[in-house]
Amino acid sequence: MVRNTHWLALITVFLVAVSNATCIADEPIETLINQLVDINAPDTGYSQFFSGGNFLPYDDTESFSTGILGATGREKSVVMRKLVAAGADAVPELIKHLDDKRKVNLPPIESGGMMWIAFNNEYDYNWATLKRPLIGVNLDSSIGDGNSPTRHETTVGDLCFVALGQILNRRWAASRYQPTGGRIISSPTWSAELRKAIVDEWGGTNADLHRKSLIKDFKNPDSESRIIGAYQRLSLYYPNEVEALTLELLSLPIPTSDKTIEFATQLSEIKSKEKRLEKLNSILVTHGQHYRDAIQEQFFQDIISAHIREENGIDLNEEELFARKLLHETFGWPKPVSYLDWRRQKKSHFDNYELARIVKSLTHDNSSAIGEKIQKLLESDRFKDDVYMVEACLTSLASRKQFGEYLSKRIAGIDFSKATSNDVQPSHLEAIALSKSNAVQNQLQRITKQSNDADLFLIAANAIPKEDWAPTLKRTREVLAALPPDSKDGGQLLKSIAENSPGDLESCLVEFLKPDSPSRCNTVCEVLWYGNPLSQKLLLPLLDDTRQVPGMNSTVRQRAATAISHSIESIRFDSAWSASKREAVIEKIKAHCQSE
Repeated sequence: MVRNTHWLALITVFLVAVSNATCIADEPIETLINQLVDINAPDTGYSQFFSGGNFLPYDDTESFSTGILGATGREKSVVMRKLVAAGADAVPELIKHLDDKRKVNLPPIESGGMMWIAFNNEYDYNWATLKRPLIGVNLDSSIGDGNSPTRHETTVGDLCFVALGQILNRRWAASRYQPTGGRIISSPTWSAELRKAIVDEWGGTNADLHRKSLIKDFKNPDSESRIIGAYQRLSLYYPNEVEALTLELLSLPIPTSDKTIEFATQLSEIKSKEKRLEKLNSILVTHGQHYRDAIQEQFFQDIISAHIREENGIDLNEEELFARKLLHETFGWPKPVSYLDWRRQKKSHFDNYELARIVKSLTHDNSSAIGEKIQKLLESDRFKDDVYMVEACLTSLASRKQFGEYLSKRIAGIDFSKATSNDVQPSHLEAIALSKSNAVQNQLQRITKQSNDADLFLIAANAIPKEDWAPTLKRTREVLAALPPDSKDGGQLLKSIAENSPGDLESCLVEFLKPDSPSRCNTVCEVLWYGNPLSQKLLLPLLDDTRQVPGMNSTVRQRAATAISHSIESIRFDSAWSASKREAVIEKIKAHCQSE
């Protein structure tokens, strides 16, 4: 029996966006909530084996924090997506169902063995805008406290909590993985305190209050992630608000990390309070007031956990004590200075990396003015050699068709018959390749015809529409044939063939294996790794190959045995087993393949 553990299909949902209004669900909200019981696959926000976040209406927003290797299988729920797309219209009904204890069709979450659970009532909020203390949430509990259950079943109320978080720009997860072996539960059906916190803050939400809340998140963020989330939601629910906010943000002066560290070091070397204040004023006059908060943050990083150490009776070290003293004397923070004081302030500055994260997310509006501002960032002396910022700017511009000609000119002069990934930054080409403009698509076609560099060719080939795949397949074969016999490359090209024309995969793999090097054998094992039925046919001869795979503590036969075992329900193979056990299982795998 072949395990069905391969690719999950992406589901497309049609969303109706109304200017400066919420999206309208095509079914009543109550009907959608009643369908939540049928969800039978995890996703970010309700999984016990991984954690992360996303904004369901947009496919490019998913991010992972941590998870158990091999246990991140997930499926985007159409119902959840529709609820989130409904925006403020869905909020009252979702809140009404927070205590809905109907069980969802997901496996229970249980403690036992090496796994544990904790009911922490995690409640994300904007630290810069919600000043009042929160009671009964964000706990540090464990199953050992005697009050929490050792088992939890995901409920309709839990999923309503997750959907609310996505609508409101709050990273709420009903369940998530916590290294090592932990599952953190935040269930409004279990916790009256969590329900109360939600209702107290969001109980009266309507479209106007929702819009104002997102604008507040954008203008008064506690992190760049809060801005990114606000932008994504505003662009969907209230698109007319996006341009002015974004242009204002992109016009802020930007401190450089190197100078910030240099200035903080200079201040820390001055012991006199008066001379330190003079030095700070001199820095700000010369380099700009925007460095004030950036320098402060450097010192707050030194006391990030000081309050926890004090609560546990642990003395602060010399560096922490000095950072506190400097923040009090030089920046006027009241004693005892705590990192939490800084955490509750509006984030008013962004370093290069943080700004690049924001810019890279700006792909869901059609503003030419925003595009022109990003183009200026891209071409500025400050950022033109910043690899990550250039990638971020190109990604944002690629989402705007009016910049297609501009992007195509950036690669039009490159001779891709000679260029390699050492000459062209692959991440930059990948960003440009996101553009659907005819000008860029023509350049990508040129690259697939010219390039023999596996990385650059693959980037261009993956961006070619599937209806144009036939000539691309021919060139893919040629690029594979040009690889050195012992090359470790080729895996991604073969996977591209598997995705675009699976019927051609077997012949391509047979041809790829002809040099018979251990590296190529291992590449084919990896291509067929996730239960592909071709593994039993093509990898069977490799079960007698005892050569070592370069760079790995494994032989070709062990890699082949592991790959084949993924396609056989009744047989498991682990290269960490003893030699005698490995041999016995390999013989079982051989017998199974020969009998098929």
